[in-house]
Amino acid sequence: MNWNELLYQYAQTHGGQYFGNDLNGSDWNAVLLLDCGNKPLIIRPVAHSAGRGGLFFTVQVLLRCELDRDYILKISKQNAAHSGMNSVRKQLDKVTERFGVDLHDDYGCPEVTNGRHIKTDDPEFTRMVFQDAGFRQLLVQWPDYDLSVRKNAPMKQPDRSHIIAVNASPDVEHWSVDLLEPFPTEEMLAQAAGKFDRSLEAMIDLAKAAHTAVTAWHMPPKAQEM
Repeated sequence: MNWNELLYQYAQTHGGQYFGNDLNGSDWNAVLLLDCGNKPLIIRPVAHSAGRGGLFFTVQVLLRCELDRDYILKISKQNAAHSGMNSVRKQLDKVTERFGVDLHDDYGCPEVTNGRHIKTDDPEFTRMVFQDAGFRQLLVQWPDYDLSVRKNAPMKQPDRSHIIAVNASPDVEHWSVDLLEPFPTEEMLAQAAGKFDRSLEAMIDLAKAAHTAVTAWHMPPKAQEM
C-alpha cells in the first residue's frame, strides 16, 4: 500500500475531501482536507531532494490559527550538530554553575526540550505556550515529530493568521507506508493501515494541541516593544 491508497482509506473512515491522482505513476501526491472545528486542516506529503534527481517524502499536517502579532516557534529533533553544541553547553554549565549563570533555556519544561532544538523569536511567550500540559505531553510522547508556528506568508497586517505545521518522516519506526512484501496478506494490509491511522491521528492531535496552547494567552509585548 502506498501513500495515496492509505490516505484514501483513511478518508473513507474519517471523512474529509480527498485529492489525489496517478499521473506519471506517482503515488505520493494525495492531499486530504479535514474540517477541524470550522478550521481547515490539511494533510499532505512534502517532497525533498535526495540528490541526483532522487526524492524522498515527509508527511505534514497544517492548521491555521490567529495570533495577536507575528510569532515564530520551531521545535525539531536534535541533529548531530545540535547534540555537539549540547555537549559543549554541559561542560560550560559545570564551570559557570557556581556563578548562577544560565546559558540556555529549557522554557520550564526540560522533559520537552531535552533532545530537541527550540527556535523562537519570543522566549517569554514560548514559556507561556509550554505551560499547556496537553501540548507538553504529546511532545514528550512523539519526540520524532517536528512542529513549527509561523506567519501565514505572504499575508500582511492586519491579517494575523499563522500556520501550525507538524512534520514526520514515514521512515520512523511507527510508520509503515511502504510494504516490502510484494504480495501482502489482508492481515498485513490491515496492520499497515492501522499503523498509518495511529501515526496520522497523533500528528493531528499534536497540531490541535499546539493550536490550543498558542491561542490560550494574549501575547505580551516583546521586550524591545516595552
